[in-house]
Amino acid sequence: MLYLPELIIGFFILLVLLLLVLNYSPKSKEKKLGLLKKYRRTQHLSFKLQDTLSNYILQHDALEREFKDGKNFGDYLDCLKLNHQKNLSERNYIRVRDGINPLYFKITSDRLDKQKEKLKQLKEPIMELK
Repeated sequence: MLYLPELIIGFFILLVLLLLVLNYSPKSKEKKLGLLKKYRRTQHLSFKLQDTLSNYILQHDALEREFKDGKNFGDYLDCLKLNHQKNLSERNYIRVRDGINPLYFKITSDRLDKQKEKLKQLKEPIMELK
């Protein structure tokens, strides 16, 4: 028990080194790059849908016209913008890009899958507006 503080410090140093090696391995970098690409693709889809809906609203003066499920075009555009700001912002992208936590990457990947599914559900009715 005389060397307990030294053992604890040594354990933490080994743990930190192990985490650094695991997080900066080539396989980990590949996963991170894949996640960043997925993030950008989802972000691009969100921007595209917002742009299409916004152009339609401007061209047809349809801000208050009913679009789907009792909501008007303006409500859907606001919903898309808020969703983008909350889940697909550049700030979140930088957080993922600079992060090293594999658990955070998994959570982000699952969240991106959900976002992409929601956007795909909205894509069909919005693309029919052209």
